[in-house]
Parts: sequence; structure tokens; C-alpha cells
Amino acid sequence: MYITRKRKRYLRYYIFSLCIAGICLAASFSSSSNNEETDQPNSDGIESTKKPSNTPQNEVLDGVEKKTASLLEEQNTDALPQIPNRLPPASDDGYIYLNNRRLTIDPDYQASLTDFIQQHGNPKATIVAVDIKTGRILAMAQGEDTTTWGQQGHTALYTGFPAASIFKNVTAASALDILSFDEDKQIGLRGGCASVHSRGIWLKDIPPSRHYRMTLRLAYGRSCNGFFAKMAVNEVGLGSIEEYASRFGWGHIIPTDFKLKASPIIAPKAAESSIHTVGRFAAGFGLVGLSAMHAAWFTVAIANDGVPKKLTLFTDTPAPINYYEHRLFAKETGVKLRDIMKKTTNGGTASSVFRKRRYRKLKSLVGGKTGTLNGNAPKGLTNWFTGIMPLDNPEIAIAAVTVTGDLWFIKGPHLAAEGFRQWHDLKNSRMK
Repeated sequence: MYITRKRKRYLRYYIFSLCIAGICLAASFSSSSNNEETDQPNSDGIESTKKPSNTPQNEVLDGVEKKTASLLEEQNTDALPQIPNRLPPASDDGYIYLNNRRLTIDPDYQASLTDFIQQHGNPKATIVAVDIKTGRILAMAQGEDTTTWGQQGHTALYTGFPAASIFKNVTAASALDILSFDEDKQIGLRGGCASVHSRGIWLKDIPPSRHYRMTLRLAYGRSCNGFFAKMAVNEVGLGSIEEYASRFGWGHIIPTDFKLKASPIIAPKAAESSIHTVGRFAAGFGLVGLSAMHAAWFTVAIANDGVPKKLTLFTDTPAPINYYEHRLFAKETGVKLRDIMKKTTNGGTASSVFRKRRYRKLKSLVGGKTGTLNGNAPKGLTNWFTGIMPLDNPEIAIAAVTVTGDLWFIKGPHLAAEGFRQWHDLKNSRMK
């Protein structure tokens, strides 16, 4: 009797799996949704046909003036210079020039980061470092040339990397900014953090308990997909997330003094999507691309309490004063985002890197967000880290991304940690 039940159970599960596989949606940015070191199939199998509720996002956005157009004024990019595949080396006077214009790049910092990437297998990778106060780009080093994987231009400007869990910044910001969401409020959560189950286990309303509880602070640090999906569906809403994705620069050409394409995004349609689809989108499994330069731009905004900066690569570019009339989000939201960023490096998804002796001194100084997702162009596992240092008075923002295969030497958090370490040591040595 036991064997019969077991076989029936297996047969039901097998048939259900076949049904789910039959309605999978292949993502253009991802061949399999490996988010934050998980191995989940990239299927949008939908068990429930329930549509995402228009509440609370309609209620929340009523009376909220959409200021994205004024925040991201479309600039004329025709006259802006095109950045080549690789930046030239430093000239005899110690500075780096492009088209006879001096760059803001720190030559020593740039050379050291480039050497580090090459010494660790020269993977498909890039790191962008930006001065938070001025928006000047201090480094944009890269590994393997983009032409080897069918692209053109500098790796830091490539918008086809999957945004992965870096997109959780958008979901978190919308919850904190619109709802004044308590980052330490405990919410009951079933189904774990690794994936957003199509059965909707994560959506069940249960009281917080010892084994089934999560807060926004912990979820951000551990990149808990189920929590972000539940918070998005029950609290924030698809409309709010789309609005803040726009504020964070997706679909817009962010302000720079060089040519940079807009990071692409295809948001689910509320009338045609299941709660599972919306939950996955909010957790970072959506069709969302991102360049390291764009990631550095909104990380600077987080460090500046919601005030973005124009990113400049040329020293003769005039520094804009009060470039934007409005913030991307409230000052309090920026403060809270930086506060929960600590959890990523202290007990979160990047803690293993910052426990190493080489980076241990930075553990209390650096905060950020990780992201991991398989991509197709280039093919491999994309690893992100975006962060700031120091957290109490931010000076530098870094966005690092690597694409790894079966054999790898460094990932995004490792590359970012090295970027922070080198800048920390370089700054201290120059002050002596």
C-alpha cells in the first residue's frame, strides 16, 4: 500500500513537471535562473491564474507625481564621444588621454585593477569606481575584450548583463520610500530564499515563527527571493516597482559625458501576468539588463541620499550644480538603504569574501548588494557586486561584474573587494 501511494505521488509530480515545462517562457537575458548561488530552472511555470492585485500600488501612486521625466532629462548624445574597446595607457606625464582630452581616471588605480584582473584568469569582467561627491570616474578596468564574445565597446558600458538581484535595490527603495516599510518588521515566510516557487508557497500568510520569519534587512543581505516576491505582491505592487525602476534609470539614457546606451527592461504586464511572474520580476528574475556604468550611477545616488550625479570621464567637463530638480527618492530612504547594505558584507551573500584576511579590515566600512544569474551574451554565470565605502560618510562607489564558466578565479564580490582595498590603501599612502 505504501509503494502504491509513493508511485502515485511520483506520477502526479512527473505529470505536473511536464505541464510546467510545456508553458515555460525562455528569457532572452538568461538561460537558467541561477540567482544568488542557486540553480533553479528559468521557467515561468504558472500554477495559479490569479492576476496581480492593483492594490496597493494604485492607492499608493494616486497623488504621487511621477517625476522621472524631469529626473532623467533626455540628453543629446550625438555630440558625445564614443569610448573605445580599451582605454589608452598613461602618457609620459602620468595622465591618461583620449582624443587629446585628459581623463578623470586615476592611472595608478586603473593599472593596478587591470593587473589584478589579468592575474586572475583575465575573465569577462569589469569594474567601475566613481567619486561619490563629484561623479568623476576613477577607474573602469576590464578583462577579456568584448570583441571575443561578439560585442563592441568597453565592457563597463555593455548593457546586456542580466541585472539579477541588483534589481532588488529598486524593490527595496520603492517599499521604503512609498510605504515607509519597516526594515526590521518580521514577516512569516515559507518556501525558503533560493527561488520563487511557482506553487506560491512564499505567498502564504503565516505568522512569523522561529523557522519561518524574515525581515527586509535580512532578506536584502541574504538576497532572499521569496521575501522580495511576497513583499512586492502583497505590499508594493507592480506599478510602484516599474515607477522606481524608471527612476533608477532603466529605459533611460543616464547623464554622462560620453555615449552610453540605456539599460533595457521588459516589465510584466499587470493584466496578463500571474502573481508568480510579478514576484519573480521583483526578486530579480525578470528581463532586465544592466551595465556596470549604470549600476555605479544609481549606487552613487544611494550614497548621496537619493541625489544622482552626472558621471564624467573627461576633466574638462563642467561639473553641474544641482543637476536634478528632484531626488530619486527621499533622504530617509537613502539612509535606510545604506544601513541594510551592511548586512550583505556582514552575514550576507558577500560575507565570505570580506572574511578573508586581505579584505577583513573593510568589513565594517563596505556595504552593497550582490547578484547572480546565468546569461547568454556572454554565456556564463554573471556575478555582481555594487557597493559604497565608507558607509557612514561615502566617498567611493564601485560596480563590479564577472562572467564565469566551469573554471573561475574571481567573482564580482571578490573583484569589488579588491577595488575597495586598493583605493583604501592608495588613499592612505598618498596622505602620508
